[in-house]
Amino acid sequence: MDLTRANIYHIMQRGHYKQLIFHEAEDYNTFLQLMNKYHDKYKIEIITYCLMPNHIHILIKGLNISVFVQQLTKSYSRYFNLKHKQQGSLYQGKYKRKQITNISTLLIVFKYILNNPIKANICKSRDYPWCGYADLFESNEKSWNFKLNNSNSIRGYSSPDIIIQILGGRNKVLNFINKKEPHNKCKAL
Repeated sequence: MDLTRANIYHIMQRGHYKQLIFHEAEDYNTFLQLMNKYHDKYKIEIITYCLMPNHIHILIKGLNISVFVQQLTKSYSRYFNLKHKQQGSLYQGKYKRKQITNISTLLIVFKYILNNPIKANICKSRDYPWCGYADLFESNEKSWNFKLNNSNSIRGYSSPDIIIQILGGRNKVLNFINKKEPHNKCKAL
């Protein structure tokens, strides 16, 4: 299936010289709150995301992606520099975006984003709180409110419905994400 007209993109942004862009929970929470604010304002769908200590991944769908990402990263940079008494660029150049044009690539990128903390050895399980994994367990209700479950994973900031539909249910998505692949690098990126 051709997804060229679906306006789905993998957004990546890295800290300047790979520096940390998140130092503590408040930084991550602020980024998520800003993402929530601008997703609503620009009518963007966040399919999934992962906030790593020195970079971000967002799988996104919508028409106003450039404005959304610019506002999000600019607002977060302003917050971060003020809070941490820094000046200058927080990010390494302009964000990168790659259009997703087919289902195969969409699934590979979705899995890559959610497995990023494990592959980077930040965690050994799915308890990493700063990604959209917990949203696979949400009800069908679109809450977009800040919530925590028992394992402190944040819920409600992404909507993986398109992936759930493609694979035929949440359990199939979980099996797909957890299935080990023979390759180490995501070739679709």
